[in-house]
Amino acid sequence: MLVADALPRLDHLIAEGATVVEVKSGYGLDRDTELKMLRVARDLGQQRPVRVMTSFLGAHAVPSGMDADRYIDTVCLPTLQAAHAEGLVDAVDGFCEGIAFDTVQIARVFDTARALGLPVKLHAEQLSHIGGTALAAAYGALSADHVTPAEALAGTTRNAARALGLSDCGRIAPGMRADLAIWNVRDPAELSYGIGINPLHARIFGGSA
Repeated sequence: MLVADALPRLDHLIAEGATVVEVKSGYGLDRDTELKMLRVARDLGQQRPVRVMTSFLGAHAVPSGMDADRYIDTVCLPTLQAAHAEGLVDAVDGFCEGIAFDTVQIARVFDTARALGLPVKLHAEQLSHIGGTALAAAYGALSADHVTPAEALAGTTRNAARALGLSDCGRIAPGMRADLAIWNVRDPAELSYGIGINPLHARIFGGSA
C-alpha cells in the first residue's frame, strides 16, 4: 500500500527533474512502522531510475503518553540499530526543539549513529534556539535543516547532495555525475516565482535523458 501510494509522488518528482530524493522515517514512532517505511524507501529506489537516500528520523516526536527519555531508550535507539542491521539507513536525523527533543537526548541518538558509522543531520532552530545548530556542528552533521528563501536553490542542488553525503553530484564540474535538471527559465529566481508550474525542459539522469 505504501509503495503504491508513494510511486505517483515519486513519478511527479522525476517529471520535474529530480534524480536523487530523500525519504525519512519518523512518522510511525514505533519499531514496526519505522522499519516498514525504510523498507518501502529501499523498494522505491529499485522500481524507478532515481537514487533514494534514507534518513532515520526516529527522534521526530514524542508519542502521546510516553516520556521523551523512555522513548529514546526503548523505541528510537533499538529501532535505529535494527534498521542499520538491515541496511536500511543512510543517515540519522532528529528534531531538536522545545516541543520535541533537547540537545542531551539528540546527542544520545547521535552517539549511537556514530557508533554504527552513520552520518547525522538535524532539524534545528526552526521554532526555538536551544542549541541544536551548535550540536549539529559538534557532531560534524551533514546539515542543519530549515533554510531561508535565498538558500533554497542551493539547498535543492549542491547542499542537498552534501546533506545526503553524496560527493559525485549536486554541481556541474569535471568528473561529477551528469544528473541535471534543465529549466526553461531566464533567471533562477523564476523557479521560486512560478508557483504551481513545471518549467522543466529536460531531465538528465546519469548522463541519459
